[in-house]
Amino acid sequence: MKAFCVAVCLISGFFVRSQDELPLEIGQKAPDTILAVIKTVSKVFENNKEGRSFVIDFFSSSCVVCFQNLPKVKKLQQQFNNKIQFVLWGYEDGDIQSVYEKFQKKLNLDLPVLFDSSIFIKIKKESVPTYLWIDQEGIVQAVTDPEYLNETNLEKFLTGNFSYDMRQAPKKKFDRLSPYLVNQNGGDESDCLFRSLLGYWNDSLPRVSFLKLNYFQDRPLFQALGIHMSSLYYYAYFGAIEYWNPQSPFYGKVWPKPVIKYKRPGAGTGLNIDSLFCYSLYIPLKNKSERELQKFMQNDLDNYFGFKVRIVTKEMPCWYLVRCRGKKFPKSKYDKSYQSRTYTGFEYRKMTLQNLRELIYYFFENEPPFIDQTGIDYPIDLRVEALLTDFNDFKLGLRKAGLDLKKGTAPMKVMELSKD
Repeated sequence: MKAFCVAVCLISGFFVRSQDELPLEIGQKAPDTILAVIKTVSKVFENNKEGRSFVIDFFSSSCVVCFQNLPKVKKLQQQFNNKIQFVLWGYEDGDIQSVYEKFQKKLNLDLPVLFDSSIFIKIKKESVPTYLWIDQEGIVQAVTDPEYLNETNLEKFLTGNFSYDMRQAPKKKFDRLSPYLVNQNGGDESDCLFRSLLGYWNDSLPRVSFLKLNYFQDRPLFQALGIHMSSLYYYAYFGAIEYWNPQSPFYGKVWPKPVIKYKRPGAGTGLNIDSLFCYSLYIPLKNKSERELQKFMQNDLDNYFGFKVRIVTKEMPCWYLVRCRGKKFPKSKYDKSYQSRTYTGFEYRKMTLQNLRELIYYFFENEPPFIDQTGIDYPIDLRVEALLTDFNDFKLGLRKAGLDLKKGTAPMKVMELSKD
């Protein structure tokens, strides 16, 4: 790995003379600088004897998605090993190498990797991770985000049938203060499926949502774009979106996913309920309460989707945060709070258990709710070493620090959606 870094420094000094961006044009040859770097770090690239294509994964130490995607990249490399070579390219910021080495060891990664800043910043990217797809002739075929990195697109890439540039994707204008689809705000009226407006979301639109169902900036308007059907129902029946965190009064008390039941095989809405939707509720009447807005929305959803809704109390899965047997936590010895966090661990001083639950939720929001049963009602000091993108590794690190996460159940309100 050290040899790779040295080689990149030499190549950077030889090829990169200006501060201009390196051109990455779809259908054009990749810049010589990039091709030279690939040759240096990839053993199979020399003279391209095996005729492989390449996917370069640009990542940084501040990007959790970059590290979460490493197992996916590893799997795809194994699957396309004889045809495609993945190359990892990290932004050198002083931390990236040590962070990556821990992931490399834990995940048993065997991928070419380099760390650089001078070339990295000259490559036009909207965000990281960004994937640069270069075919066996050295031609740039695509620049994508993680959503496009899958088996289907890689197969198309190998046959010359995949080309996409996320930097050039068309974006439609959207004004949050105006009703969706009126006067071409976010699209054309022909996109409308229902009024008060309901339509399918597409990737030319922004994602817009709010924690609570309420008028926006005192205007008689509520709208959310790019949300699931379940979110619409939670707005309508709880007045809030289901992505609540431990700060929300619903967390651990309301189950964040509806239970959908079809009493008759084949019964459905006639719509693809797994799609993302856009919803706009425009009521030019003043002083409507949140409860009244919920009623309007409930009627809309009943007319459009047709589900019967029941709110019931059931025992649902959760994680109980507990102390390890015999472990005592003294009150924090510090006067001021302090926190230091990377993706391989954290240290908190004067930390409350609420702070800890929020941290756990931040990295593992798809897990069942985390409920505190430690009995610790005072600030403590805590240090945990673990991969914060690996739940099992995190639990092990937390256990070593004296705390544990135990599977259990707790009574929660559950939304049931049924259809005859």
